[in-house]
Amino acid sequence: MQNNSDDMQQSTPPQPPVEPEPQADAPAAKPNLVLPVAAGGGVLILALGGLALVSNRPQNGQQVELTPTVTEALLEQVSYRDGIYYAEATFYVQPVEANETVGVTVVVSDGEIASVEIVQLEDGAIVENEYLTEFTDKLQDIVVGQSLDSIEDMELISGSTLTSDAFREAIRSVQDQAAAS
Repeated sequence: MQNNSDDMQQSTPPQPPVEPEPQADAPAAKPNLVLPVAAGGGVLILALGGLALVSNRPQNGQQVELTPTVTEALLEQVSYRDGIYYAEATFYVQPVEANETVGVTVVVSDGEIASVEIVQLEDGAIVENEYLTEFTDKLQDIVVGQSLDSIEDMELISGSTLTSDAFREAIRSVQDQAAAS
């Protein structure tokens, strides 16, 4: 048997690619947040963490489809002014076949509910209502410290659907009043 060096080739195993090491003084990459903003028939996109303006105007009747790039929750965040707000809500109570009106006073501090009081109203006057006093006490434990935005989806007090719904209606009015513009 001949040992021919041309027939026998030595191969070296493949080496993994070498990645460059990060430079110590290079700034860390920051994620960009892109917010689409409608502007005069086109789309204006603002990028936070760097500024990028992009115009995407439709050409001769061309339709442009917009896709949200930020979650709705982020876009819908609203800041609320601190203060004391009052709203009324009326609801129908079928067993007694009458409308009930409640007055809701909400103290807002740092966008959160600091306190809440609910009273029953008849002809504009406050009427003592033991049930509503108990409801308010329980409600305080649930909503104090919560943001105004979180109340809409929150389960409030079981068995008090009409009063809870009236409270939510009043909170929507308080949100409108307290919204910082």
